Amino acid sequence: MLTNKATLAALTIKRPTIKKKDNNATDEVADDKGANSSSVAVVKEIFSRDSADVVALTKVISDARTYHRTHTLPWGDKGDRVLPGKIIMDYRNEMAKLKSRFWAAAEDFISNVDSMKTTAKVKLGALYDDEDYLSSSDLRALFSFEIKLSPIATENDFRLEINEEELKQIKDDYKARAEKQTQDAVSDVWQRLHDCVEHMVERLSDPDKKFKNSLVNNIQDLVDLLPALNLTEDEDLTRMGNIVKDRLCEWAPSELSNNTLVRKRTADAASDILDGMQSYMGGPRPNVNQEAA
Repeated sequence: MLTNKATLAALTIKRPTIKKKDNNATDEVADDKGANSSSVAVVKEIFSRDSADVVALTKVISDARTYHRTHTLPWGDKGDRVLPGKIIMDYRNEMAKLKSRFWAAAEDFISNVDSMKTTAKVKLGALYDDEDYLSSSDLRALFSFEIKLSPIATENDFRLEINEEELKQIKDDYKARAEKQTQDAVSDVWQRLHDCVEHMVERLSDPDKKFKNSLVNNIQDLVDLLPALNLTEDEDLTRMGNIVKDRLCEWAPSELSNNTLVRKRTADAASDILDGMQSYMGGPRPNVNQEAA
């Protein structure tokens, strides 16, 4: 059962906005242009997006959300995602590090508000308003980094005092929905694998195109995660992951860049694998072993 293999994880990160609508300036522009103020907005950056503190904060938030999304699978539409039990400790350890980075960046941001206000005075000119800025304690209250883990419910968790036939219908409906969500989660892994291979075909097929090391690293990271993300132990997905690993992760990025023969061979392999994967993106499934030939 999925409930024995995974849990639900929700990540919520909050930070102060770096932009604010200037109502007075909005009214002035609307009056000057003969427009309705409800259809116009003058929005100013009260904290410059280019400042080191904003950049650092944005980076750690992006890293946390990327790690969370990479190591979990979609589940419903309420923000919860499936976290495989095989990697739960790795997830908790890494997210603890990211949370620590987040709060360090938040404290740096708060400590340097006066400096950022000085910059804002120069950039905003007459639009600068000291009233736009909160006290340190109020500003700190706008930061949060929360991870909530919760069990995956089953149809047996419904214990309503209603007639047996209605209760059975509710349980059956929930079970069917959970089964679809589980399949959707595995389909997401297929899509990730497909997208990585497709990107490799696009970048390597043209010998003049540049590519980043992440082209190979992203595929390697994904195939390493596949055993954990494969919640239904889909044998086809396992075999396809092995094929991708054997044929597309053989060479380092530098070798793909400097050796045209290796590059072409890898591009051709990626193209062959991509063709073989098309049936897994909605059509009948072929024999995966034939694709490896």
